[in-house]
Amino acid sequence: MIVLAVAIELAAYKGISNGMVAMGVSQAEVAAKILIDSVDVELVKNLKPGDESTDAYKVQQALLGKQQDKYNVKYVYTLYTDGKNVYYGIDADTSSDGAAIGDEFEYGYEDLETVFEGEDFVQDFIDETELGQLITAYIPIIDESGNVVGVLACDYDAQGVIEQQQSVVKQVVIIAIICLVIACVLLGIITFAIVRGIKTVNGKMHDLVNNEGDLTQ
Repeated sequence: MIVLAVAIELAAYKGISNGMVAMGVSQAEVAAKILIDSVDVELVKNLKPGDESTDAYKVQQALLGKQQDKYNVKYVYTLYTDGKNVYYGIDADTSSDGAAIGDEFEYGYEDLETVFEGEDFVQDFIDETELGQLITAYIPIIDESGNVVGVLACDYDAQGVIEQQQSVVKQVVIIAIICLVIACVLLGIITFAIVRGIKTVNGKMHDLVNNEGDLTQ
């Protein structure tokens, strides 16, 4: 019963974990697609190092920052490429940790090639980083001519998903323990009944032997 309970808990954990991650991935993709509607395509298209001081950049940065707070996004920024490397564009992070236009991104063009070719990409796992539990979605920014002029990267905060996952797992463990206790109690009752019957038969056999085979016993 213990082995069965553990097996059920592990199976439940795996199923719940996969379901929660899938939910987080879906939420990250939805948030990214909502945020991309706030992007000024022409600004992204013509962006160059030093534009951080322009009014257009500041307005766009503030708008993205407002949207990220609304949709549970921890970091949001745009990216562009020269065909070899990938660089930061507009970063909604206004702190000293924020990236400047032209700062090199951690992943190269080969890693994001499909996105720069027009395909959405969303991580199918929760990335445990020193910055938090994140699911990153990359959405191409397309101009009126259908050309990809950049990429919107959205780091969705999956901490809530992790907490829900842990909460559900705790409930499953508690239920499994309760079921195990009930099973043990029932097993004890059944065992007691069987043993009592055996003792009764054993006593009758003892009386039969000690009464010289008197079958009336």
